[in-house]
Amino acid sequence: MAHILIVDDETSVIVVLREMLTRLGYSVVSASEATQALGLVSLGYVDLVITDLVMPNMSGVELIIELKRRVPSLKIIAISGGSLEEGPDGYLSRAQKVGVDRCLKKPFMLNTLSAMVKELLPE
Repeated sequence: MAHILIVDDETSVIVVLREMLTRLGYSVVSASEATQALGLVSLGYVDLVITDLVMPNMSGVELIIELKRRVPSLKIIAISGGSLEEGPDGYLSRAQKVGVDRCLKKPFMLNTLSAMVKELLPE
């Protein structure tokens, strides 16, 4: 069973994604901020990270850079709805430049995310 880490400062996003991914048969853990996520990844059992890009303290892009430094083969999907200062395209473009596997603009269809996860974590 593949293990997925969801990182988002919005509890509602975590709840919806956790439910969907659990129904698909994945083991799911979550973190509400980047430092907590790094701690979970350091335990060594995460196959895929789905992370928001706009978060307090450490941005999702900074998190991605650190994750790729620690575990270069880790699969990462970046999600973003942007911020008041910038729309999602700028954030997602930066995420692509630092090595994410896939990007999604919020709001997105759950079946789109599901297809990406299945593609990145073949059985």
